[in-house]
Amino acid sequence: MGVTIHYSGHLDDPAKLPELLLGVKRFCFKRGWACREVDERIIGQAERFMFNEVDVSGQLKDGALVDGKDVYYDTEAFDVDDHIRGLIIDVYPDCETVHLLFNRQGLLRGYDPQAPGYYTEQEYFFVKTQFAPIEVHIAICELLRFVKDNYMPGLKVTDEGWYWETGDREKLAMHLGFISDKMRELMETKLEEFKQFLSEKYGSDEPRIEMGKKIEVRDPPWKEDWGQSAGEN
Repeated sequence: MGVTIHYSGHLDDPAKLPELLLGVKRFCFKRGWACREVDERIIGQAERFMFNEVDVSGQLKDGALVDGKDVYYDTEAFDVDDHIRGLIIDVYPDCETVHLLFNRQGLLRGYDPQAPGYYTEQEYFFVKTQFAPIEVHIAICELLRFVKDNYMPGLKVTDEGWYWETGDREKLAMHLGFISDKMRELMETKLEEFKQFLSEKYGSDEPRIEMGKKIEVRDPPWKEDWGQSAGEN
């Protein structure tokens, strides 16, 4: 449950990457956003998530006809020698960072290290915004729109708040409000369940704090046999 912006895609011309990075830096500077550059060679082995569609059309035992597909998830490992360049952008403290990272072919790509020399490939990126003000969500959509219009016509964006698709601030606000209400209801429900558990187990809905045995503070053994004169020295 949340409000997330998903994006993926590629540069039509990888040679335009320096121009894109400069344009995004200027965009961030005007808004006071911190961004850091990434320029890293990735060598080793990586794991890639695979999405396989399987046709499940057919006839059931009761004679009913089924027409559809199932999606199965799998992984494959492969040797990698790639070069990642791009920007990681900090938009707001209560918002996830925006990653604009590209490989040699100009594809949006990331490699999350799992162990020395072993990575998980990231093809699809996302940023959660539900804990940030509505203006932050809109600003991230504006950033991605700037990238798409000027450098990446093939950029694909899906906005769970529907602002990217509609530009409708009211619809986004309603969705954010709905999510906040549901999360608050969930927290209240879980709190009541926890209180009920405490009441049934301990006879009270207040958490019990275990008190340990009182510790007697004593002088260390090497000091116990010293006399008064020793204490004065």
